[in-house]
Amino acid sequence: MVRTNSTVETVSDLVTTAKQKRIALLFGIYTFLSGFVFIEPSPAEIFFVLLLPFLLVTVKWSLSFLIESLFLLFLPLVTSTVAGLFQDGFINPRFIVIDVYLFVFYMVMSSAISTEGIDASDLLENVMKFWTYAALVNIAAGLFCYVSGKTMLLNVPIIRFGIRLTGFFKDPNVLGPFIVVPLLYNLDLLIKGRDIFKRLFLIIALALGALLSFSRAAWLNTLVAVVILLGYYGLFGGAKNKKYVFLMIVFMLAAVYVLLLTSPQIMGFRLIDFLQSRLGLQSYDEQRFRTQLFVVEILQSKNILFGIGPGRYEEYAGMSTHSLYLRYLGERGLFGFLTLIVWFVIRFKSMRKTSLKIFFFSSLLGQLANSVFIDSLHWRHLWVLFILTNAEFSSGSIEKSIKIRGG
Repeated sequence: MVRTNSTVETVSDLVTTAKQKRIALLFGIYTFLSGFVFIEPSPAEIFFVLLLPFLLVTVKWSLSFLIESLFLLFLPLVTSTVAGLFQDGFINPRFIVIDVYLFVFYMVMSSAISTEGIDASDLLENVMKFWTYAALVNIAAGLFCYVSGKTMLLNVPIIRFGIRLTGFFKDPNVLGPFIVVPLLYNLDLLIKGRDIFKRLFLIIALALGALLSFSRAAWLNTLVAVVILLGYYGLFGGAKNKKYVFLMIVFMLAAVYVLLLTSPQIMGFRLIDFLQSRLGLQSYDEQRFRTQLFVVEILQSKNILFGIGPGRYEEYAGMSTHSLYLRYLGERGLFGFLTLIVWFVIRFKSMRKTSLKIFFFSSLLGQLANSVFIDSLHWRHLWVLFILTNAEFSSGSIEKSIKIRGG
């Protein structure tokens, strides 16, 4: 009888392990596909929609993530949509669908990963491997275009706005921050002394990709995140960590010096001149600032509590906010903005208990600094990052969950 019970337990463990690996692999594939969003719906969306029935039937729901998502994500979406309908009878179905999709993605994947007992470290390593691959494919496509003098590859505009690397994204301002996360992950591993030469090669390639996006917000993202990461290990790390921090700082300064000394040309553009032109104010910046100030008029003339409805800022201001926070404030009002802040606080609180808190903290703070100047609400990779922080926090803990089958 003992043997029978032991056999049953062994089979059960094998089934559970296989399920955990399958979910981790599927999440990794989604992350890779999120690096290719030049069409809508993107391959990542199609993949998740096809995957969703399987997840709804086979995985458990975390009650904590269910409540969190309903009250902090879905409720502001509903209240702002209703407020917009009452004001002028209009809504933006496209934005509502995208919001619902991302909120469901966050809720389902966070629940699946936390309740299935997936090892967070293994999950992170798997996802970041796929993330790095996707970033490298985008960078390789750009380098091919630079060398060949082409701007298109497979009918996709890889190089836009002069020599800005866009890759398989619609905008270089999204490609840049997408690359920053695997850059930080590999930098974190290098400082810990893991696969030094491999990590150094990846850091150089990824840093080049972020640079060539010529996105000022992505550069700010990189600067904030790298300073936090290096500063933490430089101040609080061990002797080995501090040694690698010093070597990385020297290496980065040397790379900047070589760049300034050689001043290479790309497709007829002198790199240093193009960099200098991007660092200054652009002709469209003044219009962006005026558009952002329009949020005051929106709140005063419409609904200060619940906003004008998701995706409708452009209707009133004539241009996108280029700011996650101002868009959320204008479209979902003070109530929605408050729930967003609470949700961010919960995310950062969860990171305090992770073994990789400095990687998550620097990555998210960099992305959120980026979001001051770019509307990042619909970045797929940002939601992947949110889910990963939950997985790391929940791994090894007992989740209070309810089993919901069949939707």
